[in-house]
Amino acid sequence: MTRDDFANLTAPLSPHDAKERDLDRTQVEDLAPWFLLSDFDLGLFTRSLGGHYTGDFSQFDAIDEAISSLHTIPHNEEEPPINFENASHLLHHGFPRIGHFTCDRNDTLARNLYDNHSSIEEHKSLIEEKIRIDVNKSYAIALPRWLLHFVLGLFITPLGIVFRKTKSRMTCDPSTRVLGKDDTGALNDYMSIKDPDQVPPVNYGTALRRCWNSLWSLRIASPNEPIGVYKDDLVSAFRRIRYAPDIIAAFYYVFDTLFILPIGGLFGPCN
Repeated sequence: MTRDDFANLTAPLSPHDAKERDLDRTQVEDLAPWFLLSDFDLGLFTRSLGGHYTGDFSQFDAIDEAISSLHTIPHNEEEPPINFENASHLLHHGFPRIGHFTCDRNDTLARNLYDNHSSIEEHKSLIEEKIRIDVNKSYAIALPRWLLHFVLGLFITPLGIVFRKTKSRMTCDPSTRVLGKDDTGALNDYMSIKDPDQVPPVNYGTALRRCWNSLWSLRIASPNEPIGVYKDDLVSAFRRIRYAPDIIAAFYYVFDTLFILPIGGLFGPCN
């Protein structure tokens, strides 16, 4: 590979045609020697790719300014206090803030053989499409699956699929001990929801009420104009907060011939 080949691997992907663009299998294979050059160290590998994979392009000045502006909103004593410092830390450095995960190597290999939950079998095309879009939007990195044998500290989280009305969602299952009661690979076993550093509490506070107030004020100011209200994009809210590179090995999953490194938050881990 040439320097230009490596430079292309760090070039930002366009999110605009992510749903239409095929998964670049050449890029998947070309990332393998980069992983080798990183001594199979996932933290070093991710940071060396940089860019969208580490949040290098995030507008941190604007983010910090937005967080600072929230300090001016009077705090409702009935609502939980807002941890501005923690929110800023997670955006700048990734999450979890604290984590100590230990999985037996044999359980990792057994989970690889287990593959994914049976619900995946008849919906492989749907899962492949969702993974393809995540990779094309820089929410995940795809590597050849056989590379997992060289990674230390690896957890493998089985995938499932959930249908609700007309939509489907790929889910990660870090709770089920798929190998039996002694399975050490269930990631959620290592997180205490009572520890706010491991699992920060989420409270919506006055956000919805302030949204309503804004719409009401807009209607008063423009009584005869149509107002377009868009639904919240929950997926982006999860994906935009990055995992800390040195802890990413705990959140991997596999599919078909791929070994998937999630860059942003997954649905399933309790943190």
